[in-house]
Formats: sequence, structure tokens, C-alpha cells
Amino acid sequence: MGVGKLKDFELKLHVNPDVPPVAQMLRRVPFALREKMKAKIYELLEGNIIERVEGLTTWGSPVVIAPKLSGEIRHCVDMRRANEATAANTHR
Repeated sequence: MGVGKLKDFELKLHVNPDVPPVAQMLRRVPFALREKMKAKIYELLEGNIIERVEGLTTWGSPVVIAPKLSGEIRHCVDMRRANEATAANTHR
């Protein structure tokens, strides 16, 4: 089992133009987790789960590292500020 992906699908986010973009500050990663974090980033890049952003961006959300019981780490993203600008989708 692996990570599932949608093919030939583009998601349209409805962003409120009245909400100014926010590029949040990075969160500090504990020194003891930095090598695991770098290895995980390369794994996610190689697996085409995440992609590099070249140049400047108006939105930025900090990564939060959550240790797993197995000793591995999970990358989480604090999307609270970005979520303030997106309209909620309702499915009926």
C-alpha cells in the first residue's frame, strides 16, 4: 500500500481576495530531529508528494514536526492562517 494520488484532477481553491497573504515565520526544529527532517523532505520530494517552490511566494505556512512512537517523524503543516482565506466547501 502506498500514497494514493488523483490523476488528471485539478483542485480549485476559492480564496477570499480581501484576506491579505501571509508568509509565516519558520518554526525552529529541535537539533536532534534535523537530520530526520532533512531525510523525510528528500523522501517526500523523491516520492513526488511535495514539490520545490522556486522564487518568492506570497503564502507560506510553517512545518511542524511530530515524532511518532516508532522513532520516525511526521511532517505536519500549520495551515490555520491560510485557512482563514479559503471559502469552506459544502458537499450535499
